[in-house]
Amino acid sequence: MSDTPAQASPMPRSAHETSFDIRVEPVKLPIIPQKSLCLAYSVFGLSKDPAVWQRSALPDSPLIDIHIRFRPEVLGFSPRTPTAISEAQLAKTLHAASLASFPTDVELTVSNEQPRCINHSFVLQEQQSTIYGVVLRVWSRADDDRSIVIREHFASDHQSDEQTTASINDTTVWIPYALCFLSHYPLYALLGSYIRAMWIHWSKTTNVFHAEEISRILSFPAPRLRDCLRIDMRDYALCYQFPPRASEFKNFDAWPLFSCLAAPELALMLETAFAPEGRVLLISRHLAMLNVAAEALRFCCQNLPWGGLFVPVAHHSVVGKLTRQAGPYIIGIDAACGQLCQVDRNVAVVDLDNGKVTCATPLRALARESSRRKFKAKLADLLRDVIIYGVPRHLQESYPHNQLTPEGQVIALRGNIETIFDPSWWDEDAMLTLLTHVSSKVTHNHGLKAITSGIVKRPDVISVTSGTLTQLHQETCRQELDANVAWEAYCQLEIRRAQESATAQKREQFMVSELDSCKKQFEKFERLAAELNSQSLILKGQTEQLKQENHRLALQLRDSMAALRQTKDKLDEAVVQRDDARRAQIALVEEYAREKLHLGERIRHAEAENSLLQRQRAEVESVLQELRHLITEQPSQVAKVLSKRALPPLGPVVNRQPARPVSRTKNTSDLIPLAHDTVGKAFRDQSTEISNIVARITAHCISTLDRLGEASATEAAGEINNTATLTSESVHRSGGVHDAHSSRPSSHTSLSEHSERGEDKNA
Repeated sequence: MSDTPAQASPMPRSAHETSFDIRVEPVKLPIIPQKSLCLAYSVFGLSKDPAVWQRSALPDSPLIDIHIRFRPEVLGFSPRTPTAISEAQLAKTLHAASLASFPTDVELTVSNEQPRCINHSFVLQEQQSTIYGVVLRVWSRADDDRSIVIREHFASDHQSDEQTTASINDTTVWIPYALCFLSHYPLYALLGSYIRAMWIHWSKTTNVFHAEEISRILSFPAPRLRDCLRIDMRDYALCYQFPPRASEFKNFDAWPLFSCLAAPELALMLETAFAPEGRVLLISRHLAMLNVAAEALRFCCQNLPWGGLFVPVAHHSVVGKLTRQAGPYIIGIDAACGQLCQVDRNVAVVDLDNGKVTCATPLRALARESSRRKFKAKLADLLRDVIIYGVPRHLQESYPHNQLTPEGQVIALRGNIETIFDPSWWDEDAMLTLLTHVSSKVTHNHGLKAITSGIVKRPDVISVTSGTLTQLHQETCRQELDANVAWEAYCQLEIRRAQESATAQKREQFMVSELDSCKKQFEKFERLAAELNSQSLILKGQTEQLKQENHRLALQLRDSMAALRQTKDKLDEAVVQRDDARRAQIALVEEYAREKLHLGERIRHAEAENSLLQRQRAEVESVLQELRHLITEQPSQVAKVLSKRALPPLGPVVNRQPARPVSRTKNTSDLIPLAHDTVGKAFRDQSTEISNIVARITAHCISTLDRLGEASATEAAGEINNTATLTSESVHRSGGVHDAHSSRPSSHTSLSEHSERGEDKNA
């Protein structure tokens, strides 16, 4: 199997899903064959008018949520003019199909979550032919009108339980509908997969009848033996190869029956079915399992001349009558109908959900106990690997794991398709071989030894064959079923006629009461009209007076409005002036703040420059002191140089050095006397060269000192001017005239102090 689902889930499990109405319209077929694959397509459920609903006789089941049951109705079918059977026969068949589609009637569920979609199959045995049907039960959320009626029905049934009634009003009401295909061929897997796939495409476009799928399946011609039937879908094709003989017709899986029961229970059920008068009653709450189990059991008896009553899905109204039949039968009923039937002691009651088979006095089709033990042993050996897990998941709901999984023979057209395969433990050929061998013993167990042993009673001599008896028994069963169906239809018609007559009487009484009330209202209207005429004349005069008063008030209002407009204009002008003044004031304040910040920045910058100039002055003074010291030490340094050159000491020159500093304009070479008499020519040249070098150094130092002095004086004067300017601007902007005049002497004083300091430094 692949993990790729064939389709997505058609119905999301949410209570907020939009509701829809099931509508069936006639399908226009291009060519209607004389005998088609499907006889008809129909929809069963409840009509839109809750007044015609009929309550079910089956008591409400408290198993799942809350259910209210009504009788099903035929909502529509296609085609309208079938050619295979008559209209009367078709109507009878549709009525029986509606009962088989809802064996426990239409259950209205009140729940917050949408119920699961389920599908099942059924068989209708009629006089002329046998009809097979496949059903898909879907759910729709009830509208407001029908929800109110359903809640009223529930409130009338549960008057004592107020808490439950209150909770029902807050939940959603779900109405089921049954989509059904009827056919002359038991194509359970093929038609079941087709109707489930059709519903997926249909549910995507609600309130629209999907006629394409319906017309397609209704236009299929009737197949013949050995033909291969193929229906192409979107990603896969549904196929079935018709067998060469009608007795080998099988389009279902038999292994689910053997997965529900153990070997001893299976042996008891099969031995009962093999008996000439064996009766088997199948019980399950899953309708799909009932038809599969009944068909599998009948398929196991195919080698025996078995011709009993076969009703895989029985309606609850005929369960009691069917189970009391004297002849052989295989009947399937819903678990909710188990309390409605009382079976005989030799009936094998098979509980498929719990895996139990009960029979008080079972019929013994096998004469020997050893044969019975061998049958059980071989059956257990064939099913040694099976795990009893009950009803398979695909028979419990239509879309397990929120996906569509087709059954039967499937051909993948695109990608991998997940299908339902037979389990590994299932060997159908070996099982059929075993059942054929056992059934052959049953058919030959009527010899002399069996008669003398007393195991089997000697049959009475009759003048008719067993086939004739079987046909007579089947005819009797069909006649009883037809009589029951006719009686049920008659009772429904009587109930509906009584309801319609009661509704008509209520309508007539309502119309009579409405007529009387209309007459009284008309007389009342006449009196009111006369009073209104008299009042209209009075109101006309009052209207004229009110018009005059209205005109006067309009003139007064116009004058008041003009005065109000003038006052408003003046007020607007005053507001505009106030806003302008406020904006000007705000702008002035902002400008003052900006100027204040600017002056603060300039003052801080001037202070930083002043501190920088102070440091520079200190450095210049230190440099000047060093230069003065160097100039003062020049003669001594020259004397040392001359002494090193072997010159005579310059004692007289040192003694003639003045006590105060030398003048800037005086040449330093004059301080050194010439010793022409005591020194030779070489010494004179050297002394001259040294004197020139010293003179150049002295002149360079003096010029440097002059420039530094001038720069210091200029910077001091600039600082004084800047300080005075900043002080005068701050005084002028603050508006303090007196403070400005008082600050001027201090400025002049500081200026004079700075100038004096500069002169001292220059000196």
